[in-house]
Amino acid sequence: MKRNIARSVTSLLAAAAIMTAPVGSLSLTASASLFAQVTSQNVIVPDVRPGEAISDKLNEALLSAAEMADDNKTVTVRLPAGTYFLDSALHIYSNTTLDATGCTLISDESKHNLFILGTNSSYMGINRYNSSEQSKGYTSVRNVTVKGGVWEGNDKNTNTPIRLAHATNVTFENMTVRGSNMSTHQVEAAGIDGFYVRNCTFCDFTPLSYKSGHFEAIQLDVPINTAVYNSSYLDGTPNKNVEITGCTFSNVSRGVGTHSMLVGAYHSNIKITDNTFINVQEEAIVALNYLDCRISGNKIVKCGGGIIFESAKFKPSSGDNKISSMHTTVFDGQQEYVSDILYDMHSTIFDNDIDITYSPLCSRMIGIRVHGLELDEQYVGGDDMPLPITNYYISGVNISNNRITTEGGGILLDDARDIICQSNSVVQTGVNQLDKRADAYDGIYITTGCQNISVLNNNVSGFTRHGILVCSDSVTGNILSNEVSACGKNGIYFTGSTSSSDIRFNKVTGCGANGIALASKSSVRAIVSNTVSSNAGSGISVSGGSVVTGGINSNIAEKSGEYGIALSGSKSSGIDHNTVVTSGSSGIYLYGKSTNGGKITSNSISGTGTSGVMLDKASTAASITSNTVSSSGSNGIYLNGKSTVKGSISGNTVQKTVQNGISLTSGSKAEKIASNKVSTNGKNGIFVYSSSKVDKGITKNTVSGTKRNGILIDKASSAESIISNKVSKSGQNGIYLYNKSSLGGDISGNTIKDSKQSGIALDRNSKSAKLTSNKISSSGKNGIYLYSSSRINGISDNTVKSSSRTGIALGSKSTVKTISSNTVTSSKVSGISLLDKSSATGGINKNRITSAGTGIYADKSSKVKGKLKSNEFDKIKGKKTDIKK
Repeated sequence: MKRNIARSVTSLLAAAAIMTAPVGSLSLTASASLFAQVTSQNVIVPDVRPGEAISDKLNEALLSAAEMADDNKTVTVRLPAGTYFLDSALHIYSNTTLDATGCTLISDESKHNLFILGTNSSYMGINRYNSSEQSKGYTSVRNVTVKGGVWEGNDKNTNTPIRLAHATNVTFENMTVRGSNMSTHQVEAAGIDGFYVRNCTFCDFTPLSYKSGHFEAIQLDVPINTAVYNSSYLDGTPNKNVEITGCTFSNVSRGVGTHSMLVGAYHSNIKITDNTFINVQEEAIVALNYLDCRISGNKIVKCGGGIIFESAKFKPSSGDNKISSMHTTVFDGQQEYVSDILYDMHSTIFDNDIDITYSPLCSRMIGIRVHGLELDEQYVGGDDMPLPITNYYISGVNISNNRITTEGGGILLDDARDIICQSNSVVQTGVNQLDKRADAYDGIYITTGCQNISVLNNNVSGFTRHGILVCSDSVTGNILSNEVSACGKNGIYFTGSTSSSDIRFNKVTGCGANGIALASKSSVRAIVSNTVSSNAGSGISVSGGSVVTGGINSNIAEKSGEYGIALSGSKSSGIDHNTVVTSGSSGIYLYGKSTNGGKITSNSISGTGTSGVMLDKASTAASITSNTVSSSGSNGIYLNGKSTVKGSISGNTVQKTVQNGISLTSGSKAEKIASNKVSTNGKNGIFVYSSSKVDKGITKNTVSGTKRNGILIDKASSAESIISNKVSKSGQNGIYLYNKSSLGGDISGNTIKDSKQSGIALDRNSKSAKLTSNKISSSGKNGIYLYSSSRINGISDNTVKSSSRTGIALGSKSTVKTISSNTVTSSKVSGISLLDKSSATGGINKNRITSAGTGIYADKSSKVKGKLKSNEFDKIKGKKTDIKK
């Protein structure tokens, strides 16, 4: 103080007693120093005039108020309305209120604070009081309130306008703090227990340069060194019980927060609620090492960043090993600060409205960011002391019911654990053309070793990159009931050895790549009950060695530009009960040694650009069963490139395919093709081609309306048998073995009708054990036809009706051992014929032939080596037997 004007309450009242003014308006005489009026024992009104510098007079009043007050009585210094200048710092002491309502207090250009708590001069008999041990912890000053006033800094005054330290129960009400030096904060508070800022305005504070750091309007700090917090006791005491509510921050660098930390020191019970932040160049709120914090009800409008919640700072990008904003020592580096590192912040970010606008001065244009830091090598802090090599991860933060519109990112979690991100609306409204990161923004971004992150009921839309991105060894809980739309790449994307519980009940529409995608050795338990529609890539994509351990189940994939559900070099335990409608390529696609350990079953697939279900490039499934496939642009079910179904392809309904109903090609194999219903196919109903194999046969299928063959085995392919199938209305043959194809067993028990060529045909060195007990009717050419060196052990017990040519015909060096016990009716040419060096080595016996041109016919080049006996003929127009010799 420039003058020692300390007086006791008794002397002030004694001076007032000689005056004639009425009680309640006592004027002090000159002998009592004309600096104030005492309007009651609890109120002092300084004797000041608008337009003058009042620091000395106001400090006299404030010190006297402190001497009048005690813990049971607060004394108010009430400043008359007007505009004043401050030429030195004001000092406010315990149990006092400064009421500046209606006043404007403007700093001059000299270097000083507008006001501080206590003094670093001599006070209460203690030299350098604020720096002394007497001021440690929260003991310097208590019970202080500042009400009202416009507190205006000066750009040439390099000190922080308002500085608070080591106090208890400090309240700011209805204040306006305007401007400041361009390299400080407006308010700095360190070591305060009970700091209440209510209905205040902080405005017009814009740093000219960011080289020296970031500048919050209100900074919550820790006193650790004179460079950070001079004229204070440097014991590292954090703040606790802080409430900042109903305030407005406009045209400032940052709003509220902390940008430097003492490892192990946490600001606790922090409430930042119902404030308005507008035109903030960087983040509105930066919560560093905040414990038991609530950030809610804030309106953040046209700000460069929203809310950062962090337990450590960032590594330098330059390769330097120094993290200047982290410290481990107090008392100017003379003493190590020893305290446990905490992880569970037990905090909420709730019900905030956040509007992020491009700001070139903001390095993290994100609505909400929650992050820790893993140090796996040695760094030093701002005090040049080694930082502990550990993971400073952050946990226990609930992010819910926030509404974010942004020109940058939405929500980012980095090295975070046990976080709930729930019921947020996150919308990118566009990007600025000047933003170099414009194409790299995500709605919800989970990265760098996050664990147990639950993402629930969020609405994410319009981001230039991904809707929800999980990457870099992160682990999430459930990704549940989110709606994602119109993002530039994937709706939900896992990559980089990430994992999750379930991806369930999400809705993803209109994204530029895949609806839901796993890549780069990611894994999830299950992908269940999602709806993905109108995405340019696949509805669901699993690639790059990724794994779905519990299956891909009950999803709806509509209008996918590529595949409905796709696995590439990846694994799933099952793909079942999905609905795939209108995909540009296959409905369900396994590629590049992908494995489906369980069934592909009970899926409904329609309107695919290529195949309904396709396995390619040595992919594997346990079985393909009970699927419904319709209107496929290629095959209904398709195995290609040495792919394998270990069990059966069975119980499927396949209809209206452009090519084949069920197709195995290029060395693929299945155990069995059974009990399928295949109809209206542009080529073949069931097609086994190019060295493919069906180990246990093709059985009990119903095939109708194919433009080519009902069942075709072609190009050195094989099956155990073809048994008990029903084939009708084939455009070519009902059952057809072609080009060195073979059966280990029989063609038996099949019912074949209305084939435009042959009912059953073997061609070009194909073979089977027996052809027996088949029922064939209304063939456009032959009922049974062996051609071009094909071979079969026996043709027996078949019923062949209404063949336009021959009931049973052998041609071009084909061979059969016996033709016996067949019933052939209504063949226009012959009942049985052998042509062009064909042979029946064991005879033609016990056949019944009715209504044929010729009963049994063999040309000169063919041979019937066995006997012709016990054959029956009826209504034969020509010869019953005509064996040329």
